[in-house]
Amino acid sequence: MSYISSTREALTTALKFAKQAVELDSSTDSKPNDTIAAYSQAIMLLSEALTRIRSKVDGVKDVSAELELRRLQNVHDTYADRMATLSVIYDIPVAPISSSSSTTLASLLTSSTSSSHSSNIPRSLL
Repeated sequence: MSYISSTREALTTALKFAKQAVELDSSTDSKPNDTIAAYSQAIMLLSEALTRIRSKVDGVKDVSAELELRRLQNVHDTYADRMATLSVIYDIPVAPISSSSSTTLASLLTSSTSSSHSSNIPRSLL
């Protein structure tokens, strides 16, 4: 089923970016721009995955799906809060995250697994 595969891939990639963001965040050698970019990518992918999951479970009474959605939303919100904090601390503007962003889920998934590097993603994250 393509829905499960693409949603899982989005979540896996989001968690990869989130892990790298946390590593950059805790490193004294990293640049705040790279950390914020990694958090931003993770947040965007988590948003995409949440939207897909919600559309599939909308109207379906599934307690485990609701709990999973809440957990993922909490993860999303935690990373969004941290990104906002870093943005304020380092005076780095952050563009709003939306599904109409020029960086799409498909391009992120492709760029994160291919050898070519996207200009939106720091080389250290690929």
